[in-house]
Amino acid sequence: MEKPSKDPASVAQVWKVDEPSPSLTDVPQRSFPTKSQGNLIVNFAISKEDLDILLNWNEDEVEKLPRDVQGLRGYTVSDLPKAGKTGKAGRGGNEYHRIRFEKIKVLVGKIELVCEDVYGQQKVFILEPNQAVYLPPFILHTYTVLVEGTVLKVTASTLFDADDLWTHDTYPLESFRELQKQYKSKKGL
Repeated sequence: MEKPSKDPASVAQVWKVDEPSPSLTDVPQRSFPTKSQGNLIVNFAISKEDLDILLNWNEDEVEKLPRDVQGLRGYTVSDLPKAGKTGKAGRGGNEYHRIRFEKIKVLVGKIELVCEDVYGQQKVFILEPNQAVYLPPFILHTYTVLVEGTVLKVTASTLFDADDLWTHDTYPLESFRELQKQYKSKKGL
C-alpha cells in the first residue's frame, strides 16, 4: 500500500462531541406546506462548522483517483443488531479511508468505536444518542453495537456510487496493517 504524501492524522485528531437534542442537522422526515401550496422536504442540513471540518481533502490523494469524488453525502445505518460474542453481526467498519473525512453520530442506541492510527496508537469511544465522532482519513475504525436497533447517521466528504469501486474510498484492515508497518519502520519501532 502506497504511503500518502503527507503524514496521516493520529488518533489524537479524532474527537467526540455532544450535540444538542434535537440538532438542527437532524432533519425530520416530514413535509412542510409552502406558500405556493406545495410541500417542502428538507433532505440534508449541515452546520458551517461541520462543512469546514469535512470539506478538507488531501489533494495529492484525490489526484491518484481516476475521477474526482470530492463532495458531501449523508447516510443512515439502521436496525443494527446487538453484537454477539462471535460473528460479524453487530460489528462494522474495520476499515479506513484515504480521502474521506467522516462524522459518525448515534441517533438511537449505543456503540463502542475503536480508532487506530498508522503509528499504532488507539482510542476507544462509547457513543450514545446525540454523540458523534469526527474521523480524519487514515484512521482504522471498527464499531461494535451495544444496543439492539442502534441507528447511525454518517456524514462523509466523498461522493458514492455503489457500482463504482473508485468512489468507495474504503480499504480493509490488511491494507491498513501494510501501511502501518511502513510508519513503524520509519520510527524505528
